Amino acid sequence: MAMARGISGRVLRCVLVGTFVGTAIFLIVSLFDALYVDFERKAYDLRYWWKPALRGREGRLDDVVIVDIDERSLATLGRFQDWPRYYHAQIANYVNQGGAAAVGFDIFFIESDGLTPDQVDVFHRLRADRLAEDLRREAGLDPGRAKAVIDRVLGGIGYDAELAEVTERWGNVYHAMYLGVGEEGTPLPAWTRRFTYDMGPEGNAFFLEQRGISLPHPTLGSVAKGIGYANVWPDPDGTVRAVPLFHSYQGELFPAFGVKIAFDALGIENEDLALTSERSVAAGPLSIPVGSFGRMLIDYQGYERTFRTVSYSDVLLGQIPADYFRDKIVLIGASARGLADLRPIPFAPLFPGVEIHATIVHNIIHGDFIHRIGFVPAFLIVLGLVLATALLSGALRPLRGAFAIIGVWILYLIVSQVLFESMALWLEVVRPFYCGLGGYISVLAFRYVAEERRARFTKRAFQHYVTAAVVDRMLANPELLRLGGEKKELTVLFSDIRDFTTISEKLQPEELVHHLSEYLSVMTDLIFEHEGMLDKYVGDEIMAVYGATPPPDQHAYRACITAVRMMQKLGELQRKWESQRKPVFNIGIGVNTGDMIVGNMGSRARFDYTVTGDNVNLGSRLEGINKLYGTNIIISEFTRKELDGRLVLRELDKVRVKGKLEPVIIYELIGEGKQPPEMLELIRLHGMGMEAYKERDWVKAREYFSKVLELRPGDGPSREFTSRCDWYRTTPPPESWDGAFNIETK
Repeated sequence: MAMARGISGRVLRCVLVGTFVGTAIFLIVSLFDALYVDFERKAYDLRYWWKPALRGREGRLDDVVIVDIDERSLATLGRFQDWPRYYHAQIANYVNQGGAAAVGFDIFFIESDGLTPDQVDVFHRLRADRLAEDLRREAGLDPGRAKAVIDRVLGGIGYDAELAEVTERWGNVYHAMYLGVGEEGTPLPAWTRRFTYDMGPEGNAFFLEQRGISLPHPTLGSVAKGIGYANVWPDPDGTVRAVPLFHSYQGELFPAFGVKIAFDALGIENEDLALTSERSVAAGPLSIPVGSFGRMLIDYQGYERTFRTVSYSDVLLGQIPADYFRDKIVLIGASARGLADLRPIPFAPLFPGVEIHATIVHNIIHGDFIHRIGFVPAFLIVLGLVLATALLSGALRPLRGAFAIIGVWILYLIVSQVLFESMALWLEVVRPFYCGLGGYISVLAFRYVAEERRARFTKRAFQHYVTAAVVDRMLANPELLRLGGEKKELTVLFSDIRDFTTISEKLQPEELVHHLSEYLSVMTDLIFEHEGMLDKYVGDEIMAVYGATPPPDQHAYRACITAVRMMQKLGELQRKWESQRKPVFNIGIGVNTGDMIVGNMGSRARFDYTVTGDNVNLGSRLEGINKLYGTNIIISEFTRKELDGRLVLRELDKVRVKGKLEPVIIYELIGEGKQPPEMLELIRLHGMGMEAYKERDWVKAREYFSKVLELRPGDGPSREFTSRCDWYRTTPPPESWDGAFNIETK
């Protein structure tokens, strides 16, 4: 119960710290949105890149048909700027004859037709002469009579007269205008009033006010079904993600080009409009979600030409049947590169402006809107993610916690993508990530401080522990109290608890002391039982020396037997702790033999009888590399030499440890006495694998190590060498390779 209270209390503190920091970050970045909005826009764009439904949709949407001024049209009809407007009149007339529901020109007719009266007259004469000659030759008509008829027909063609006549006659033609472009303060003509909207003082003030305006030529605009601004307002990075439903000019609301066409198609009138909240505009049966200044996110339906698209020249030349346009909204615009009407959108660097308008029309008519969550839902999502991050990072070990948190974030990204594709719901990513990362770092920092405090407690509790044998020898030999020492061949044993930090987190300080004291007491008794000297405890690490105190002989064998007994005793302790519901741990042991300096290495005020030297360091390194091979006891070739074959060993590797130039052959100490046949077979197969490995026969070596794994699937050394053989097969070591494996970690 006390352990559970300790864990839950620590986790609760971690959750509180992480939540506080994450919430603070959320409030800060919300106040200074420049810290995250640019990144959030890019994350939004990625949702389109990951949306498979966008691909392969060419021509699948046919409620809007685009008459495209494409490269083929320019090649057929010549330079666009030289086209007379009666081309456009013929297009509008032709598609209306086929039964088009509406016709929208994404072309700015701001000025009158570029032909002067003299140019028109010359054009008429040349046209008439050519047609008269054709009629005389083909139909046998009198040239004078034919020319008179043609002059009468062409005489009705003037600047914008034919396009205006078609616009007025069919009553379903829309023309484009500019807002934010033009001379400031230009007064509005009276004819524009029937195209504007009024949502009351509050509603009108919600939309951005523009100072400049460029209207269609009065000859066209005054007889149009509607007008709307066709220029787009990209985000600061140049990408078009949204369209303002309206802009205000001199107190009047002008609609966007596509918005006007869609509203008329749905029969939405001025009285049907209302600003219901800062994030929604009511338009008849629709509730259109909007952001700042009434910007509606555009729900792009696919890549270029997702809508039915036909070439302008094909329509003009009658190559597309007129009834192809029956009941369709027809938009006329350009995709030709030279006409500068290509815009960046979230998933394409160049996208026709006319198709952006088509998408807006489609979105409104079908109610396809992207919804962005508000402040409160965004905060709740952040709070949930921060709580999960803090809980996992507080309850799990750092590495496991990191992987678990990564899993949570991957799940959140998947959910956000699924919601975007299935419900057109935009969940933020960047702001929650900031908050989650801040919470995670704060929990790690909090845990580090707490673990440091716990480590200091452990050190204070055990660092002054001194064995009676050492004290007795010092009292019996006062010369040992002098500084300095002597060089002797000794054997050093190091043992260390695996993942001690994790164990310490699960216990209160008093429980930790008791648990560690029980373990250290048992292990220390074994050291004394085999006539070793306890050098020191360093936290959970034990350092023992054999041969420094009497008896000096067989110190390597006694150290190895101690290691075997320590593992046997640890097994008994583990079973006991499991029954008591206490934390269970494993240990690693390293043993090395060689020349060392032994003596009092302390000061005049504090004595420390210990050993030092390269061979001591090697013993410590051997203990640490048990983790690499998944073993419990590793001894050096120097210790093996002193054993005279009295213990069962397995050759592990030839390694070059950090800080040593010369490689050392290391062995796993398996035990004493007779071993079962399975173990002997394992040792034999492993030895054959090692021989093949030394000869650089990676395939053969791997076969032997694989056979070992068949006998013992969890065998750590064989798993390591199997992996190493796979690596060397593709990346062999240099010819100068001496068979040693470099270990850089301590």
